[in-house]
Amino acid sequence: MKKHFIILLFLMILSGCSLSVRYSSEVNKKIIDKKVSKSGSKINSNEVINETYYNYDYKFDNQTLQSQLVEYSKNWIGVPYRYGGIDTDGVDCSGFVKNVYHYIGYDLPRTASQQYDFTKKIERSQLKEGDLIFFRRRDKIFHVGIYIGENKLIHASTTKGVVIQDLSDNWVKSNLFAFGRIN
Repeated sequence: MKKHFIILLFLMILSGCSLSVRYSSEVNKKIIDKKVSKSGSKINSNEVINETYYNYDYKFDNQTLQSQLVEYSKNWIGVPYRYGGIDTDGVDCSGFVKNVYHYIGYDLPRTASQQYDFTKKIERSQLKEGDLIFFRRRDKIFHVGIYIGENKLIHASTTKGVVIQDLSDNWVKSNLFAFGRIN
């Protein structure tokens, strides 16, 4: 009896694992698309980072992909800031960027400084929607946001949560360090 129980338990574990693995990026895109309301309402907690959606056929120079990234990022507006946060219960700047890029199939490093190292550096005049904007204080990259066009970025502010802010804002101008593009 004990032997049958162990075998049954083993089979349940194996079947549970195989059911949780998703192989089709199209299936995953549909799952995530259902979770992101077209009306712009916020996504539910823990629904993005825990889903697997990788489609490496994309090239980031694709204007449609850049627009999707910007539109998706706007669904996060109002999500509160939480240091180390990675979901809509609370997110920090690099967790926000990582989640937004994850949606379109890119697996970025976790911290702002790692994301800085991951990007190709560009000039301000080369900025396109979806490029990353990095901020530095005392020789350390401490913050990252996403350029969304029209001289604006979206980022997880420590005081206001995820917001859109103008690049001419005093805080932005005094801390701005570099611009980067995901290859």
